[in-house]
Amino acid sequence: MKRLPIILVLTILCGSVVAAMIWHLSQLQSRMMESTAVRTSELYSVALEQFRTLYTAEIVEKARKHGLEVTHEFASRDDAIPLPATLSMMLGEEIGKQASGATSYLYSPYPFKIRESNLLLDEFNSKAWDFLTANPQERYYRFEQQDDGPLLKYATADVMRPQCIACHNSHPDSPKTDWKTGDVRGVLVVTLPLHAIAAQTRDDVRQTAIVYAAVGAGIAAILGLVIIRLRQQSEELSHRVRERTADLESEILRRKKTEERFRQAIEAAPAAMIMVDQEGTIAHANHEAEELFGYPAGQLVGQLVDKLVPNEKRAHHPLNRADYIGHPTARRMGGLDLLAEKKQGEIFPAEIRLNPIDTPDGIVVLCSIVDLTERKKSVDTILEQANQLQTANTLLEELATTDSLTNVANRRSLFNQLQAVLLYSRRHRRPFSILLADVDHFKKYNDDLGHPAGDRALKTIAQTLKDEARVTDFVARYGGEEFAVLLPETGHEGAILAGDKLRRAVATISGLDRDVTISIGVATPKMEQDKSFDVEVIGEQIIEQADKALYHSKESGRNRVTHFDDLE
Repeated sequence: MKRLPIILVLTILCGSVVAAMIWHLSQLQSRMMESTAVRTSELYSVALEQFRTLYTAEIVEKARKHGLEVTHEFASRDDAIPLPATLSMMLGEEIGKQASGATSYLYSPYPFKIRESNLLLDEFNSKAWDFLTANPQERYYRFEQQDDGPLLKYATADVMRPQCIACHNSHPDSPKTDWKTGDVRGVLVVTLPLHAIAAQTRDDVRQTAIVYAAVGAGIAAILGLVIIRLRQQSEELSHRVRERTADLESEILRRKKTEERFRQAIEAAPAAMIMVDQEGTIAHANHEAEELFGYPAGQLVGQLVDKLVPNEKRAHHPLNRADYIGHPTARRMGGLDLLAEKKQGEIFPAEIRLNPIDTPDGIVVLCSIVDLTERKKSVDTILEQANQLQTANTLLEELATTDSLTNVANRRSLFNQLQAVLLYSRRHRRPFSILLADVDHFKKYNDDLGHPAGDRALKTIAQTLKDEARVTDFVARYGGEEFAVLLPETGHEGAILAGDKLRRAVATISGLDRDVTISIGVATPKMEQDKSFDVEVIGEQIIEQADKALYHSKESGRNRVTHFDDLE
């Protein structure tokens, strides 16, 4: 009975220590999870910001110089690209699909009309806006508990850049026109679900608690037994000491045999393996390791393992090695970015597995090394094939939208562009016209000179129309010897002048087997806001009007321009 208080005290003491260790481990893992989540969100935010800056500086300005418009309507237009903010959010969505449910969005109290529905001023967003407008270089984040687990909300300021000032201050839909460089335009929010990480953390803590509890119970039991045994007579203690001494001698002998078998196993292993002691000295290297690094038999043993590290990384390796020896765990590291160096100085990518082994002389580390040179070649081959596939897809897209003979847009592209221009003209109440041009007497041209000559004539006429048209105009082959030209921002008189310019340019073409002329029909639709608007029906009506005007030009002697409105 006297032994029970001692055992009880030991049990309580061990239980308290185990509980403290479990609590401390739980806190460490929780802080690590939060720190990792914040860093992940920060990298996510920085990636979107840098992509947007690069896109604005390198793409947008060049695109505008080539006549492309930067607009939110890019999806329905062939001559437009997306706004930087729009493309950034699209990229964020795609990254989010690969990032454990991460999402991102931009919001601002000064949204464009098209983004008013995205104004998300909940309690977090409101506080983030207040904080970031006062501290644009800082970050604002908060961990929240959702129904399906914890969630990180991470917000940074979206400041106005110099290259964005002109657009935001002059755009007709801009709600604010006095922006200055550095003003907080909006807030970028990244949300990162943490339920998977939290669940894993709870499982790890639970398993650790079980292990610690078992260890604590074992320690308490052992201490109790030791104390109990200390109460026994000295003769029994001496006997046990002798038994223990014999056991230790047996253990030493067993370890020596085990070490020898271990060395034999390393030598017989098919992979390159080396054993490194606490000082970083190579204690053993098998034949495959010597062959991989180009050393004669026996020359690797006694060398510092730092010698196998490339020169530019060698200075930092002793610190890394000392840190690992202080916290030894089984580890796999490497890939195409981890490099090793052979005796002759050749650098190669490697994968390394580290397995610490506790010996009577201290920790030794068993390292297995795999040469990834062939794997890197495979990766390079895959990347090259991916680039070739992208090039093929680009070519297919071009073939689907371009007339193969004349190298101008085909009929399908014409109708797509016509619908986009109609929608734009109606929405912004801007004029728009279409020209239909037909080569005069082309059948006779083909019959007299042959189809190859006719094809050359069509190519030359198409190129002339493209050269004489404005940058914003759209030239397409309508069919046979007919061409169409879309004239945005062009009314009745401007369309007639443009048509006559094209007619005269074709009439003065030189270098063909025979002079050619074209007859042109013009139509300028009336965009009435109060009437129903079916873009397909309106497009067909406009082409029908231009075709009637073209027919009139043919009947009136050819080589002339007729506007549909002048027929009435």
